[in-house]
Amino acid sequence: MTLEDFYKSIESSYEEAKRRLMSEKLIHRFLNKFLDDPSFNELKTGIDNDDFEMTYRAVHTLKGVAMNLGFEKLSKPCIELNEYLRDHKHDIDDHACELFKDIEKEYLLIIGLIKEIDKV
Repeated sequence: MTLEDFYKSIESSYEEAKRRLMSEKLIHRFLNKFLDDPSFNELKTGIDNDDFEMTYRAVHTLKGVAMNLGFEKLSKPCIELNEYLRDHKHDIDDHACELFKDIEKEYLLIIGLIKEIDKV
C-alpha cells in the first residue's frame, strides 16, 4: 500500500499531510512513531480506570498527533471527547465511553493500515 492509498483508506488528505510534513520520508517516519505513541493506551487505561485526568491528558495529546498527521476521522472524535471532558469536569460517564469507542475504532483501523504501507 502506498502513502496515497493509506490516506485514501482513512478518508484523509495525503496532499495535506505532505504539505504539513514536507516529504514522504518524514510522513513514513512519523507514521512509524505513531505506532509506538503511548497516547491511545493511556486513553484506554484512563477510561477503564475512570481516571479523568489521565483520560483528558491522553485524548488531548492523541488529538494533536492525529491532527498533525492529517488523520481527520481520528481527530474529530478526539476533539469531541476533549471538549466534552473540558466542559464536564467529572468522572468518565457513558457519553465519554461512547466517544472513546469511536476513537478506538478509527485508531485500530489506522494502526492496521500503517503496518501495510510500503516501506521506504
